[in-house]
Amino acid sequence: MPFAITGLQSILGQSTACGMNEKSLASDGAGANFFGDLRDRFVTEGREQSRQLIDSLNSGFNPEEARGILHHWVGCGGFLGLPEISDWAAEIQILLRKPDTAVGDRLRQGFEEIARLFSARVPQQGERPKVPERVLSGLAGKRFALVGFVAEEAERMGRTLQQVDAFWRVLARASTPPEPRTLRPFDLVVLDVWSEADGCPGMSAEAIKKSEKAVLVVGSQQRLSEHPWLIREQSLDFLVKPWQVEELLLRAHHLLNGADQKGAGSEERDGQIKHRVLVADDDPTIRAILSRVLENNGMVCHLAQDGGEAKEMIRQLRPDLLVTDIMMPQLDGFELLDMLKNDPETKALPVILLTACQQEADIIRGFGLGAEDYITKPFSPMELVMRVKRLLNKPV
Repeated sequence: MPFAITGLQSILGQSTACGMNEKSLASDGAGANFFGDLRDRFVTEGREQSRQLIDSLNSGFNPEEARGILHHWVGCGGFLGLPEISDWAAEIQILLRKPDTAVGDRLRQGFEEIARLFSARVPQQGERPKVPERVLSGLAGKRFALVGFVAEEAERMGRTLQQVDAFWRVLARASTPPEPRTLRPFDLVVLDVWSEADGCPGMSAEAIKKSEKAVLVVGSQQRLSEHPWLIREQSLDFLVKPWQVEELLLRAHHLLNGADQKGAGSEERDGQIKHRVLVADDDPTIRAILSRVLENNGMVCHLAQDGGEAKEMIRQLRPDLLVTDIMMPQLDGFELLDMLKNDPETKALPVILLTACQQEADIIRGFGLGAEDYITKPFSPMELVMRVKRLLNKPV
């Protein structure tokens, strides 16, 4: 197995019957050393793997082994500070599905670019993909109120909405929020979050409820954390800056189609009530990172390495929420989601899908099967925590 992902074993612990011991990784070490060691190992391993992949294109190239490495890069690159590697790996995944005579040269170019990024360790900005036609047609003719944005960002949003034949109006950035009657003609309010230190409190929870409108809140992680009611409020969704065009359109489409989000139960541990979250992902590094992040934010995290194991653990543990990757052996994320939402005993279990970047069709399919939310790789661990706590109705 020339491309096996084994380099992380020294930091993840000894091999076990179900793979690497990522639970030991989640409980050992601290802060910067934990992620720094993972990143260094990821880069060292990636440099060697990318060179091997390039060499194999001359003879002995194994698409299945390459897909396993690409899946690992897509999931881990963004977590570890190398999002451009995730972007390139996702593009190569798409190439491997195309029976094109020119794919060989394009694969080589892609692998060479990834090898260069591993060597330079410098993230770059990738191209933005288009959203599915279903999203575009669903937003056409909708009316958007853009509240609180500076001129440059409002202009960017306006250009995006114009491309989907939607209507919008920019409401001036003022010291007081707009009155409910001002928002009445609009289908959706897109709100920029300000802090008190910026000179404007933005819209309060009461103002949003009075408007009786779907609201998409846009802000940095810091600003969102300053307004915890934004995460708890079920009548809205949020978008973390810096935002991308497809993310804006997907979340707007989901809000306008009325996502049904439900709360969940809890568990008592060490005298405190803690929510139980099951993470299903076949990548041990992703499992280890998510376990550490969720445990550090007051949750009990259980781990499954594939869809089949997740199915059994859901029956046994009755978790409060499931975070599942889409690409997994045995049962993939879609099959697992479909099974859960069609079973009366598990139908109410909230599900967050993990999906690779540039897979907007997967997001639409996931919502159609009943997923409550999604997050794209690479993503910020803090954004995941906010989305998990939002579904659990737990204050941030």
